[in-house]
Amino acid sequence: ISRLPGGEAWLRDSERDLAAAGVRRRDASALYVALSLAAIFGFLAVVLYFSRNLDTASLLSFSVGSLMLGYYLPRRILRAMVRRYRRKLTEALPDMVDLLGIVLGTGLSLDQAFIRVSQEMQHIYPQLAEEMYLLTVQMQAGQERSAAFRQLVKRTGVEDVKSLAAMIVQSERFGTSLSQALKVYSESLRTRRRLRAEASIGRA
Repeated sequence: ISRLPGGEAWLRDSERDLAAAGVRRRDASALYVALSLAAIFGFLAVVLYFSRNLDTASLLSFSVGSLMLGYYLPRRILRAMVRRYRRKLTEALPDMVDLLGIVLGTGLSLDQAFIRVSQEMQHIYPQLAEEMYLLTVQMQAGQERSAAFRQLVKRTGVEDVKSLAAMIVQSERFGTSLSQALKVYSESLRTRRRLRAEASIGRA
């Protein structure tokens, strides 16, 4: 695939979207490529079978259509998975911020608080709990907190996560109260979530 024209960019985009959809298996890219190829050739085989009595022009037209459908359908499904995963992260974020503020109030460090939050949330919000766990693993491995947060933002693509990461980094840099900042930020997240819900209802 990577040797075909545009194949390397397609693989890179696919790996990024798989990560953004929360699919972190090592063989995820290989499975996605296999499923995409199966979809392409599967649709083509079905069209060729049912169109075998048509003229050449019609057969060619249907074949091209089946190839395009087989190419774009897995991509559309993956993009839908990304949107669903991001929506779950966004919905869980206010509760996570509340819990993080409470845990920090007990005297734990920020790294310890993230570990505790990820443990407490794994059964309620498993998607966000996993992201928090990956964040703590990176920091425990010696990565700078700002760099770990940048990877979290890049991995999820969620704007609210980006603003949360920026707020935490700035709070630590300037020595302001993180617990108070999280409380204010949690309220703003809930306000934004309510406005988005009202906008969705309005569009419907």
